[in-house]
Amino acid sequence: MNVEFAYTLVGVRSIPTKPPDIVNGFGSSSGQGRVSFKDKVLGIQTPPLMRERVNLIDNNFIRIEHDNGNCLLSKVYIDDSVF
Repeated sequence: MNVEFAYTLVGVRSIPTKPPDIVNGFGSSSGQGRVSFKDKVLGIQTPPLMRERVNLIDNNFIRIEHDNGNCLLSKVYIDDSVF
């Protein structure tokens, strides 16, 4: 005994093809991409400036020494100007 039940609710549309836009500009389809939760909470901020990449070993800011020549017992010395 196969019985198919079909019903429709008055005033209810079919399943939407795409999700609705979120208010206040977050998640809008203007091509901005996804906004992180942190940006939603703290507001959109400019990212911090990138620092210049410096090789710390070549500039003698970091020195690595091995205890009695054993490479498993290494000590790292960092110059005070790095911190």
